[in-house]
Amino acid sequence: YLHTMHDAVAFSAAHPVLFCSHQWLHGRHPDPDGVQHAALISACEELCAQQKLEREELYVWLDYSSVPQSNRSMQLAAISSLHAYAACAKYFVAVVPPTTHKTTGSTCDRDSYSRRGWCRLEQMAYVLIHGVAHAYIHDATTIRRLGEQQGWLESAIDVFGADFTCPSDKELLVDVLLGLFGFALLGRGSEAGEGAVGDGEHVVELFEDHAVQQLALALIVVALLDQPVLQHALELPELGRGIHAWRSGRRSHHNHVRLLIAALLRCVLRFARVRSVVD
Repeated sequence: YLHTMHDAVAFSAAHPVLFCSHQWLHGRHPDPDGVQHAALISACEELCAQQKLEREELYVWLDYSSVPQSNRSMQLAAISSLHAYAACAKYFVAVVPPTTHKTTGSTCDRDSYSRRGWCRLEQMAYVLIHGVAHAYIHDATTIRRLGEQQGWLESAIDVFGADFTCPSDKELLVDVLLGLFGFALLGRGSEAGEGAVGDGEHVVELFEDHAVQQLALALIVVALLDQPVLQHALELPELGRGIHAWRSGRRSHHNHVRLLIAALLRCVLRFARVRSVVD
């Protein structure tokens, strides 16, 4: 068993691990008819062929099998650590075969997957650490690179604007997202230089502009300070310089910078609201 984050990181460094991201197809069971399981098997076989891996080498993290189901306290702890599991895996596959939700009767496919809050968190947890070089999506036909899917970043990065079965879960994710953005900004991804976002740019390259770095880091630091967030943030000179660079749009990857900074702003604003309620 992997009892600590250190254990998980060490294991993933020695073994190829795939994180399977998917939506639940029933209120009490993720895959009652095995539709997503079949797609996952297909994705694993195709990935092994592409990466020249033996099938026995590949480990798969799947929530229903990897998260305790009978012990509620352990289950909640594991669910709250989904982002950590996604960040440890070398490969990421979103399994999105077209099917129907057994409880609601609604269509479940790549579009419905992209609207789910926890699914967006899993995507960002992986991509902000690793980039998208080994991130894929499988729709029951073949695996495709996640970064080549039109609009995936615009949707995945807006975690707080997604659909949550329990809206209160959003408050649990504020510190998680701030930490992930911090890792990306400081270039501490486990495969720096190999990952990519959009047109082959590494996550960290989105923050090459020093003023934009200052803005994003200022937002993270301010959010973690025990003081009114917006009042003090607006007094930081780094914020003004960062906003000017952000709005100028001089860089070719301006749209990605805008998306990331906007996500940081939403994260900080939510942190301010949560902190005010706690205080």
